[in-house]
Amino acid sequence: SGPGAEDLGFVSFTKEFKYLGSIVHSPLTSDADVDKRIRSAAAAFGAMRGVLCNFSLEETLRGKVYLVLVLTVLLYGSEVWCLREDLLAKLRSFHDRCCRAMCRVTMVHTRRLRIPSVQLYRRLGIAAVEQYYRRRLLRWAGHVSRMPMDRLSRQLLTGFVANPRPTGS
Repeated sequence: SGPGAEDLGFVSFTKEFKYLGSIVHSPLTSDADVDKRIRSAAAAFGAMRGVLCNFSLEETLRGKVYLVLVLTVLLYGSEVWCLREDLLAKLRSFHDRCCRAMCRVTMVHTRRLRIPSVQLYRRLGIAAVEQYYRRRLLRWAGHVSRMPMDRLSRQLLTGFVANPRPTGS
């Protein structure tokens, strides 16, 4: 038997890999991770559908259960995402779809009766997904701002370049 690839020192490359629960994709965009989070949150919503769509429970209670069990799955690791408007629209669409299901409102009802998402949020006692995302970002920035200056995260957040810009730039 001849030497294997391990013996020759070959390094294999991959287009994406999982690191600390997040998917790192070769173009370094958040698309793959956002899609994975939406799939995971949809599975969590499906598993909890018996509670979340139990209309004998108060809507605000269903909203709290949704926040704890589904939204945390959806936004896990979102502090490192670089969201574009289309990715935020995907998150918003998933969040609104869940809210409609919990309030027993279909898209037909939404269009015909012109029911805004804000009205459903109010009924469930929750907010738009953007607010939860931004809250997580601010909490992360607060953690980093309290780190000692020798930590790389703090240096990247609060650092500056001491050299002047080149002429003409």
